[in-house]
Amino acid sequence: MRKILTIQPLLSLLLVVAVASFSAFTHLSSLKEQSGVPFGYFDTAASGAIKAKQDLAKGEVKYAIYGMPMRSYVDKLVSEGVTPLIMGCLAGGKGSTFWTGYNKYMESRFPELIPVPRLT
Repeated sequence: MRKILTIQPLLSLLLVVAVASFSAFTHLSSLKEQSGVPFGYFDTAASGAIKAKQDLAKGEVKYAIYGMPMRSYVDKLVSEGVTPLIMGCLAGGKGSTFWTGYNKYMESRFPELIPVPRLT
């Protein structure tokens, strides 16, 4: 009986750790998917344009941003109904070609998405 009482808290702790690990893994993999190529697409500009066209048909307007965007630019996108996708600082990695094609398609439909560099 004592052995069962000792094992039960250990099993409970193991279950909590397993659930927390799975939750963290799920969250991290969703972030990685955002900066990489979505499932079912290739890392090509044409594939990015196809995905952009499909998103637009569903009423979803997204825009991939590399680097460290100004808060005012991100706020402007959000206020206009655009979902900014923050990709990190390194352009040229896996998924860059896809997201370049995606952005070019969106820019062709919404020229105001193109960031305008300003000296202040």
